[in-house]
Amino acid sequence: MNDFPRFYEACKARDYLQCLPRSDAVQIFRARAKHTLLLADRARHGWSATTACRLCGEREETIKHVLSECREMVGDRPSGWPAKPMNEILW
Repeated sequence: MNDFPRFYEACKARDYLQCLPRSDAVQIFRARAKHTLLLADRARHGWSATTACRLCGEREETIKHVLSECREMVGDRPSGWPAKPMNEILW
Protein backbone atom coordinates (compact mmCIF):
# COMPACT_ATOMS: atom_id res chain seq x y z
CA MET A 1 0.00 0.00 0.00
CA ASN A 2 1.46 3.37 -1.03
CA ASP A 3 0.64 6.04 1.57
CA PHE A 4 2.81 8.73 -0.02
CA PRO A 5 0.03 10.69 -1.81
CA ARG A 6 -2.09 10.84 1.35
CA PHE A 7 0.96 11.75 3.45
CA TYR A 8 2.03 14.46 0.97
CA GLU A 9 -1.40 16.12 0.90
CA ALA A 10 -1.61 16.06 4.71
CA CYS A 11 1.79 17.77 4.93
CA LYS A 12 0.76 20.57 2.60
CA ALA A 13 -2.24 21.38 4.78
CA ARG A 14 -0.50 21.35 8.20
CA ASP A 15 2.71 22.53 9.80
CA TYR A 16 5.48 20.78 7.89
CA LEU A 17 7.31 19.90 11.11
CA GLN A 18 4.59 17.41 11.95
CA CYS A 19 5.48 15.54 8.77
CA LEU A 20 9.21 15.26 9.48
CA PRO A 21 10.82 12.43 11.41
CA ARG A 22 11.07 13.39 15.08
CA SER A 23 14.88 13.63 14.99
CA ASP A 24 14.75 16.19 12.14
CA ALA A 25 12.02 18.25 13.82
CA VAL A 26 14.06 18.30 17.06
CA GLN A 27 17.08 19.70 15.21
CA ILE A 28 14.96 22.49 13.70
CA PHE A 29 13.47 23.36 17.11
CA ARG A 30 16.97 23.43 18.63
CA ALA A 31 18.21 25.76 15.89
CA ARG A 32 15.21 28.06 16.35
CA ALA A 33 15.83 28.18 20.12
CA LYS A 34 19.59 28.72 19.64
CA HIS A 35 20.24 25.57 21.65
CA THR A 36 22.71 23.81 19.37
CA LEU A 37 26.23 22.43 19.75
CA LEU A 38 27.63 25.35 17.77
CA LEU A 39 30.34 27.21 19.67
CA ALA A 40 28.48 30.52 19.94
CA ASP A 41 25.57 28.75 21.65
CA ARG A 42 27.88 26.68 23.86
CA ALA A 43 29.82 29.80 24.91
CA ARG A 44 26.58 31.55 25.82
CA HIS A 45 25.94 28.75 28.34
CA GLY A 46 29.55 28.80 29.58
CA TRP A 47 30.41 25.47 27.93
CA SER A 48 33.04 26.81 25.53
CA ALA A 49 35.85 29.33 25.86
CA THR A 50 35.84 30.26 22.17
CA THR A 51 33.18 31.11 19.59
CA ALA A 52 35.41 30.92 16.48
CA CYS A 53 34.07 28.74 13.68
CA ARG A 54 35.69 25.29 13.74
CA LEU A 55 35.48 25.05 9.95
CA CYS A 56 36.95 28.37 8.77
CA GLY A 57 38.07 30.09 11.98
CA GLU A 58 37.08 33.47 10.52
CA ARG A 59 33.82 34.36 12.28
CA GLU A 60 31.68 33.40 15.27
CA GLU A 61 30.19 29.91 14.85
CA THR A 62 26.45 30.68 14.74
CA ILE A 63 23.54 29.16 12.83
CA LYS A 64 23.59 32.09 10.41
CA HIS A 65 27.33 31.77 9.82
CA VAL A 66 27.30 28.00 9.23
CA LEU A 67 24.19 28.00 7.02
CA SER A 68 24.84 31.18 5.04
CA GLU A 69 28.33 32.60 5.39
CA CYS A 70 31.01 29.97 6.12
CA ARG A 71 33.26 29.51 3.09
CA GLU A 72 33.92 25.88 4.06
CA MET A 73 30.20 25.07 3.69
CA VAL A 74 29.77 26.56 0.20
CA GLY A 75 29.75 23.15 -1.51
CA ASP A 76 27.09 21.81 0.85
CA ARG A 77 24.54 24.62 0.33
CA PRO A 78 21.86 24.58 -2.36
CA SER A 79 22.25 27.30 -4.99
CA GLY A 80 20.64 30.57 -3.95
CA TRP A 81 20.80 29.61 -0.26
CA PRO A 82 22.79 32.65 0.98
CA ALA A 83 20.22 35.01 -0.53
CA LYS A 84 17.48 33.77 1.82
CA PRO A 85 16.86 35.61 5.12
CA MET A 86 17.36 33.50 8.26
CA ASN A 87 13.68 33.63 9.18
CA GLU A 88 12.88 31.88 5.87
CA ILE A 89 15.48 29.20 6.49
CA LEU A 90 14.50 28.30 10.06
CA TRP A 91 10.82 29.28 10.05
